[in-house]
Amino acid sequence: MAVFEKRFQLFLLTLIDGDRGKNNKNTWQYDPILSLLMPEVTLYNGISFRIKDKEAADVTAKQDPVYAFKMVIGPARIDIPIDVERRLVALKLGFPHLPATTATTILKGFGENIEYEETLKVFASYGLSNLMRRFSVDRDFFEINRRAAGWFLAIENPDDDAAMKIRMRYQGIKDWLQASKGKKSEVFKRIPMKRALFFHWWNNFQRLGLLGLADPGPELFRRSKIGPDMEAKIVIDRLQYPERKDSSYVERLATQRVNIKRNAISKVFDRWKINKWNSAFKSNLFRFESDEPEDYEPDIIQSDHQAKLVEQKFLEMIKGMEFHPVPLSVPGLPMLWVYIEELGLLPVLNQLQLSTTSGREYYSSDISKRRFRISL
Repeated sequence: MAVFEKRFQLFLLTLIDGDRGKNNKNTWQYDPILSLLMPEVTLYNGISFRIKDKEAADVTAKQDPVYAFKMVIGPARIDIPIDVERRLVALKLGFPHLPATTATTILKGFGENIEYEETLKVFASYGLSNLMRRFSVDRDFFEINRRAAGWFLAIENPDDDAAMKIRMRYQGIKDWLQASKGKKSEVFKRIPMKRALFFHWWNNFQRLGLLGLADPGPELFRRSKIGPDMEAKIVIDRLQYPERKDSSYVERLATQRVNIKRNAISKVFDRWKINKWNSAFKSNLFRFESDEPEDYEPDIIQSDHQAKLVEQKFLEMIKGMEFHPVPLSVPGLPMLWVYIEELGLLPVLNQLQLSTTSGREYYSSDISKRRFRISL
């Protein structure tokens, strides 16, 4: 379980965008980190991911994938409480079009101190953001996230078992790629790995590059009949309608062939700490705290502004539209009134008697044959 910084997001986009539409079997060839370790076998020809030439040469010389990952990516993970991470992902799965601002407000209603930018990073880390969603069609971002968590563990503890396993797998992949066609079988004699296990990691390497060589971290959600998306929908529904009983959710899930007991619903509400909800959040999710929303009456702003003649006539025209058809024979004429008044031409029109009753224009509606008079 990991939340990616923008630098890791950029690395991930570079990695998976190069192999779009190619069955994800050649992703490793577009790996920016692998291009530093084995430039002769990759197709990535971009910059050395914003690291200096001296550092890039050092990475190539050491041939240590853990060191290379640390130099290129750096501190790529941010610390967010795991329960906050779970809630945000569940909300986005349950409501795919939920904006990050709304999700942040909902979490703050539960007393969680999280910012909008952090919510965006959580969504991106699981392929749920607008930028990453187009790649999630043929990519399992939950697996990618778990592999990234394994890499972060190796970077933070480069001498531990997780890092040593990554180095061993990388060495086997490297020997396989550099061996000639007739001598590839000799690779299995040099690596402490059985043939079937090697091809398991080779398949991961093909799909995810070096990212696929790490052991996956723990799953974000425990496997359950309800599922995180339905769990989020139940929680939001309870916030909207607190009078509903737990049995109603059991019956609703039964219609979707999800058979659970009522205590499972109670566990969901306890896990979300729904009794601690306290927010003034308003939207089409309704006001959560009260049964009936209060009527909102905006304050009337008093003004000393003297209405102009054209403004008065506009008001008369709008009021008249309630009883008469809209005049459409000269639709641009009302716009000219504003310019006529601003240019100070109304006094001239008055002298010419063009703004009095004799100067009125008549417009008739072909549908109702009613007269609608507009005058300056």
